Amino acid sequence: MAPKKTVSSKEFNNPRRIVISEDEFNTGVTSLDNVQAGVEEFQSHGFVILENAIATDVVDKFRVQMLADADTALTFTDLVFNHGKEKNNFSITPPLSDEFILEGIWANQHATAIMQQVIGPKPLLCWASSNVAIKSGSDARQAVHSDAYTDIPNFPFCVEMNIYLQDTTPENGSTEIWPGTHVYTEDDHLPHGRGYIKKKSLTDRARICPPIQPTVRAGSILMRDLRLWHSGMPNTASNPRIMIGLIYFTQWFRPHMRLTLPASVRTKVEAWTHIDLLSNTDFVEGSVDHLHTRFPMNFTQDPAKGLIDYRKAVDKLQGREPGVHLPVTKDNYWTPSKYQTRAATKRAREDGRNGEEKKKQKQEETKSRGEEEKQSGVNGKKKSRAKPETRQEQDVVQKSETKQEVGAQQESEAIPQPESKQEVQVKSQTDDKQEHEIEQARGPEGAQRPWLTQEPKAKPEPEQKTNSVDDLPDYVDSPKQTPAWMVKLQEDQNIAAERSSLDIKSRDYNAPFSYNYTPYFPQKIPKARRQEQGQKTEIMHETDSKQDTKELEDLSDYEDSPVNVFLHLRENDARWQEEVEQKTQSWEQDKQELERQVEESVSRSQISETKF
Repeated sequence: MAPKKTVSSKEFNNPRRIVISEDEFNTGVTSLDNVQAGVEEFQSHGFVILENAIATDVVDKFRVQMLADADTALTFTDLVFNHGKEKNNFSITPPLSDEFILEGIWANQHATAIMQQVIGPKPLLCWASSNVAIKSGSDARQAVHSDAYTDIPNFPFCVEMNIYLQDTTPENGSTEIWPGTHVYTEDDHLPHGRGYIKKKSLTDRARICPPIQPTVRAGSILMRDLRLWHSGMPNTASNPRIMIGLIYFTQWFRPHMRLTLPASVRTKVEAWTHIDLLSNTDFVEGSVDHLHTRFPMNFTQDPAKGLIDYRKAVDKLQGREPGVHLPVTKDNYWTPSKYQTRAATKRAREDGRNGEEKKKQKQEETKSRGEEEKQSGVNGKKKSRAKPETRQEQDVVQKSETKQEVGAQQESEAIPQPESKQEVQVKSQTDDKQEHEIEQARGPEGAQRPWLTQEPKAKPEPEQKTNSVDDLPDYVDSPKQTPAWMVKLQEDQNIAAERSSLDIKSRDYNAPFSYNYTPYFPQKIPKARRQEQGQKTEIMHETDSKQDTKELEDLSDYEDSPVNVFLHLRENDARWQEEVEQKTQSWEQDKQELERQVEESVSRSQISETKF
């Protein structure tokens, strides 16, 4: 199924990152430019990355604590690995004590500013966990999947947020992301309830845009649509890679996922009015053991369709062991061919080479500009001037510089420059050559060439052709001699015009028929135009036929009138048609007579054969 919005592969492979400025970070207010950019990225790519969104000390605090928690969790015998134990990828709940319930993590203002424009005001937070990738082999990857494992709305209603606690690269397990796949549907999933993507869909999508593994800095936030295709990748580095995962829903969806927090943090989270952390949270007395707490996942509005329960039900229907881990094969992910890998490497090499050439060219331009300034008396020093801050100041500076350049150019054109010795020598040689050519054209002395001295004679003006019929001579065949039938016709038209002006209901006699100077192709006499279209009565038809008959009788008195010519042609046509019918009848009679003779001869031959 094709995506609804088309974005070029170049835009997909180079997603824009929203960098939070120092002023935005200190005030906690995201600029409208960054909000707009974030919404555009999310809607087109299905995800957006925010950098410098969390304080460094907060990130370090969570990283140290969660690295210790990951080591502790690895000692548990009931630890559940994502997509199988061989993947070395598991999840733990972040610390839930008062010192770790911080607004920068659970209710980040910059992320919420963009999220509110995507799924609505006060996003509902109802799930918290993390993803830990420890060192593994290069083949320990997950299947490409979507967390939307069942039928859900086909527009953004749920946002998954990943908070990076260390610099993340493809080497230490950066998540593989398929940009633009958030607009695909469940038809692209394999029918076993796990959200795995079909091989054909992966191949078709890779032709439009292959997946990427973005490099993300510590303290950055990645927000993605629930429907986006992604895959956990192996961590080939020595240190674990940890990122916190939070899930927000729109208010109207009313999910069945709930959090559990200590009652001591209730007052703190109530002050976070830009998100909703109260509707789907159970506050309990005392502390919460986060290492042995896992919040269930259910991305539907049906409480019986939780992630684990739905998967077990599908396995039972399809004859598998409920909840079994399916092996990941090459049909569950996409790898580029040798040609695509070679092309990508060549493209990256060319981009690097082009970048170096541009840098070198820029240095040469700067160097040449400095030499020009030095020669013009500036001594290689640029004028000290405050950098224009606003767009208006930049326009004013640019206009003033343009005026100065134009004025200098006009002054240089107006002041005559002294000619050099070489220019004077070339000019004298050119003048001598022109004089020599003129002398050759004049010929020897005493030659009479009047066209060189005398002025050319003026050409006589052409006679103007007449366009009036009155200026033509009175020849017999001249158009000036109007035929008698045309005179009669003009008189009848004048009489008809006077009669129509007296009687409003009478016909329009301004043009009873059109004529042609070629009498052998007369035009048909037209009917008079009706006063109102669609009203054709029998009385008007009778009146028209009588008037047409009268006009024909009046014009038939002249032999050269088009009417007589037309009647003559029609009479000849009728005579020719009659001759054709007579000949056809004679042919039929001859044919019948011939058939009768043939039948008689055949009968005689048969009688003779019977006698003998």
